[in-house]
Amino acid sequence: MNQSYIGIVTAHGLQAIYRESDHLRRTVHQRIYQDRPSSGLCCWAVMPDELLQQIELQLKAGEGQEALLTLQQHAPFLGPILPSSSWNTPGTREAF
Repeated sequence: MNQSYIGIVTAHGLQAIYRESDHLRRTVHQRIYQDRPSSGLCCWAVMPDELLQQIELQLKAGEGQEALLTLQQHAPFLGPILPSSSWNTPGTREAF
């Protein structure tokens, strides 16, 4: 069965992936785009549970690049979660 997930991607590959929820989406968005704007990118993916298991094994083994490649190649739906317009307000860092 397909589920939706939110992932954190950095220059080192996929760092973490979590089952999507409204609370999680806000927390991850804040962590990546507001607290530390240059630390990475949030992504949204829909994929089967079996693919998640494979990706989690790669993450546990410290294989972030391989986990990201697996996600990119096999997730039926995958895309970035972009910073909200409220992030780019006066006094904050400019958008990428």
